[in-house]
Amino acid sequence: MDFLDGMFYTFHGIINTVGSDTMIRYATIEDADAIYELICELEETAFDKDIFFMHYKRNLKDDKFIYIVDENSGVIAFGSIYFHYPLHHCAKIAEIEELCVKQTHQHQGIGSKMFTALYTCAKEKGALQVELSCNKTRQIAHAFYKKQGMMQEHDKFTYSLGKEQK
Repeated sequence: MDFLDGMFYTFHGIINTVGSDTMIRYATIEDADAIYELICELEETAFDKDIFFMHYKRNLKDDKFIYIVDENSGVIAFGSIYFHYPLHHCAKIAEIEELCVKQTHQHQGIGSKMFTALYTCAKEKGALQVELSCNKTRQIAHAFYKKQGMMQEHDKFTYSLGKEQK
């Protein structure tokens, strides 16, 4: 992560407290390694670190709202949300890009707290709705999102333009 050293980012602050040792806060550049590990765990693959860090750094600079859950032992969850303005809505739409909890910390209510923080951010920023995509094989995640009040009203189609990925 040497090439990230010296970069300055303004995303700081506590968003919400989850427990006595756990809080939801904005992610910083110092969280890049831990978030890399979480994303690789979620996708069950090892991404190229240089490419991952390049995109992570870009996301911190752009109009992205990225949150993590942190506790004394380190980062245990990560979520990100961004906003866009599709013409077919004529409104601001929030999209949750990632929401993952370290396997050792799942089923403790942390994912629900993360979802609430992301949903609250969307509401406060004036979004018409919150959307997300979830791999069709992640049935447990589907049940989680339905439990949070989301409805599965659309299908998302993809077409790979690059090398084959898992």
